[in-house]
Amino acid sequence: MRLILRRLLAAAAVLIAAVAFALAPSSPAQAKSGRLLVCVEVDNPVGSGTFYDCYWIEIPELGPKWPPDICPQCGVFLDFWKYDIDPVAQKDFNELFTKGFDTLARSHLTDDEKLAAQLRAEAAGHFLEAAKAVEKYPIELAGTGLWDPKNRKTLEDPSPLPWLPNAGAEIAAGIGLLQADLWDPQPDPPVDAALAHFDKAYDNLSDLAAQ
Repeated sequence: MRLILRRLLAAAAVLIAAVAFALAPSSPAQAKSGRLLVCVEVDNPVGSGTFYDCYWIEIPELGPKWPPDICPQCGVFLDFWKYDIDPVAQKDFNELFTKGFDTLARSHLTDDEKLAAQLRAEAAGHFLEAAKAVEKYPIELAGTGLWDPKNRKTLEDPSPLPWLPNAGAEIAAGIGLLQADLWDPQPDPPVDAALAHFDKAYDNLSDLAAQ
C-alpha cells in the first residue's frame, strides 16, 4: 500500500493525476488549517496494474515549504506491504484504515472533549477492523519517499527531519499491535497503545505539512 501526499495547486492548469496525500488550503473561515488528500494504491483484483482510492483528512496547518522545491509536483508515499498481499484484503484494509485515520484526524481538531472521545472510539473500531482484514499479512514499512506522478517515479525524501518515515513506522506499529492481538488474544486488548501510535503518525504528517 502506498499512502501519498502532495499539495493541491491553486491553478487548475497545473493539477495532475491524484496519486498522493495532497495538501490544500481550507476555506477562509478556517485559514489556519488545511486538508490532506489521501490516495491509497490498490492492486487490481481482476487484472494487471493498480488504481487509487482517495479521501480527504483535515490537518491543523499548512506551511510554506511544501511541496519541496526539488519536485513541486511531487507527493510523498508510504509503502507498507513488503510481501505479496491478497488484493481483496488490501482493498478492505485501505477502506477501513482510511475511515479510521480520517475519524482520528477529526478528533484532533475538535475542541469538544466529549466529541473527541466519541471520534477516537469510532476510529479505534475502524482500525481494529482494518487489522482483521489483513490478519494473515503482517504489516511492515517497506519504504518512504517522494512520488512524482508526472514522470511516474520515486525520489528520496529531502526533508532534514524524519517526519515521513516516523509516520509510517507509527502506523505500522499500531496495526502490528492489533494484528498480534488477533493472533494471540490478550485479556487487555492493546487498543489504547495502538491509538497512541496512530496519534504520533498524525502528528508527524501534520508537522511535515506545516514546515
